[in-house]
Amino acid sequence: MKYIDKFKTIYKDWWMSNLDRDYHTKTNPQHLIANSSRYLSEVFHRDNFIVNDKQQYFGNKETFKHLTMGFWDNDIPFRRLLENDEKVIVQAGLHPITDSIYPIYDTKRWFFDLFLEPNVVRKMKNGTLVLLLYQGWEAEDYTDEIYSRVKADKYKNYYDMFRDVLEQYKLPKSSMIILSSNLFGNDHEDYGVNVIYDNIMEWNSLHRGIAKSYARRMLKETGHDFRSVNIDYSVDEYLETIKNNDRRICRLSRTKHQQRDWMLYLMKKNNWLDKSLVEQKFFNRSHIECDKYTAQTAIDFCNNNKEYKYLIDNFWNIDKEVIQKLEAKVPMIASNYETHPKFKPDTIHSNLPIPYDVYNKSVFSWVSTSLPDRTDMVFLNQSTFNPILFYHPIMWLGSPKTTEYFKKYGFKSYEWLFESESKADNAEIFSHKLIYNLHDLNKVMNMSNDELYNRIKDNKDTLVHNRNLLIRCKSIDRIITQIYEMIYETEV
Repeated sequence: MKYIDKFKTIYKDWWMSNLDRDYHTKTNPQHLIANSSRYLSEVFHRDNFIVNDKQQYFGNKETFKHLTMGFWDNDIPFRRLLENDEKVIVQAGLHPITDSIYPIYDTKRWFFDLFLEPNVVRKMKNGTLVLLLYQGWEAEDYTDEIYSRVKADKYKNYYDMFRDVLEQYKLPKSSMIILSSNLFGNDHEDYGVNVIYDNIMEWNSLHRGIAKSYARRMLKETGHDFRSVNIDYSVDEYLETIKNNDRRICRLSRTKHQQRDWMLYLMKKNNWLDKSLVEQKFFNRSHIECDKYTAQTAIDFCNNNKEYKYLIDNFWNIDKEVIQKLEAKVPMIASNYETHPKFKPDTIHSNLPIPYDVYNKSVFSWVSTSLPDRTDMVFLNQSTFNPILFYHPIMWLGSPKTTEYFKKYGFKSYEWLFESESKADNAEIFSHKLIYNLHDLNKVMNMSNDELYNRIKDNKDTLVHNRNLLIRCKSIDRIITQIYEMIYETEV
């Protein structure tokens, strides 16, 4: 069966719905476990693939054509369907509650045991209700047993809990599907639970994931159009902007993290800050001054590898004057949009859209992936996909195997500019990654404008390939295909 037929079958056979209430732990109403999600509803709505007023769109041309043929967004409250045999996919956002006393068990008893009322169970058993759990905004490791070790949770890990839900309520495997962004999950053994691991956040760089009403208000208040992507923006236009661009590094940090403070410190230490476009609201000096492990392992690495010995001064004496200057500079903004009242100095704005203009004003991106200190996950999100839209080469400081998995999905790497890319990708110690990055940055930041321009121009086919692949957004095809196979080709 062709992909378009699988797409049409799901769209024709199933109502889309979502949770009609939020689920919290009984002991702490701040612990949100599950709430409504419209991921699949949005994927089946053509308007979400249109990126500008010129009606340009992204994704699969064949399915987009199908969605333009007078079809509607078939979202309906699932409780209307509990008494009959209409087919419904109930979408839910599933949130980790790491601060709970029993993070996994509390998810089971305060969400699953409440949601799985008799009529819901009946429909899941007879194959007319599928629970689709969305956890694409971060990358959980469902094999992780830290919760049971540290907090004496009833379950060893999330897989254990998911499987227990199916067994306790005698539900078929096909009745529950989880969407996860942890690309390592594809290497997990079969735990008897349907989990789709993919680049689920890929489409957000084009879809943007924000309400039209919000986008219109922001356009009026700030002049930034967050829902507009110029599909026709060419690599030659990008090359023209970088010919004499002094702002080489684009470095965006939207959440507090020690590793990101190290990046900012080293940019200032090496006099790259004035040659960069930086967004960072928070800087904690103790993240540098008290991090003896990073400093010492970096020094040891430099001493043991003569090629990097020239970098040792970055870690030997922490420069308090540099730290003081950084404290005086934050919050640092990269776009005028960040002067908007929503960007209050003391708040984290990780879920607000990144203005596209930051990429038009810089040459390449130095990306710290989400949860960069985790070695049990690979998570590619908008910090990776946004730069690709604007032809940026990317240097990653993140989880091991980030580049490896980037290439597994058909993208081409940037080792032609950042020569230590593979070494950094294979390193598990943060300071070693950081040294590889610094080594490459030293080379690139010391290039003349002509040398950097020609290096990028000679490899522009890679930039075009990656952008075209992103605009095609094949992750949606893979996700829909797996949903089809899990619903129709798994025993009920």
